[in-house]
Formats: sequence, structure tokens, C-alpha cells
Amino acid sequence: MAPIDERPTQFTRGIIFENHQLNAFAECKPSKDASRPWRDEYVLTEAGRNFLPVLFAIGAWGRKHRGEGKVIRFFDAENGTENDPLTIDRATGAPIGTRPIRVAQTK
Repeated sequence: MAPIDERPTQFTRGIIFENHQLNAFAECKPSKDASRPWRDEYVLTEAGRNFLPVLFAIGAWGRKHRGEGKVIRFFDAENGTENDPLTIDRATGAPIGTRPIRVAQTK
């Protein structure tokens, strides 16, 4: 199975055209599947690949706090384990949310 950034996503044409901002995250490519030539494939752009950690973190939050009903889960394509994202502060190495924070506006 190909890594997520190399596989086509499951967006329908209607979703793409109704939400033009999604075009920054995925680009439309003609289908390579000869049995389904009418289907387009949507491949993540660099912006889409860069957004994956955010998407995974929001998904983990949703499963933890609002996990009733249908939920989408992400799995490692090579070993099959479910992704369990952890957001780490690069400067301290501490998980986000475990240390006091201060909010400041940049000039």
C-alpha cells in the first residue's frame, strides 16, 4: 500500500468544486484505473502533506472527546498500527499541553 501522500484521496468532484480552498491541499489527476476512467484522483499537494499532522491531531482530539458514532481513523500503511499523534514542542521536547504557556502577539 502506498504512503498516504502518494495515494489518491476519496474526495468527490462535488466536494472539490464546492470547496475551492481544498484545491490548495489536493490536486486533481486523471484516473490511472482503466476500469474507472471517469473517476479523477486527488493527490495531496505539499500544503496538504504539511497539514496532515494538524488533521491527525484534530482527529485524535475528536475520537477522545467526541468519539460517538462514525469516526475516521488513520493507520500506518506499512505495519497496520493505528496512528496515535503526539504534538511535541521542538524547543523543549515536551508534549504540547504539559507545560505552562504564554500567548504573545508578534510585531
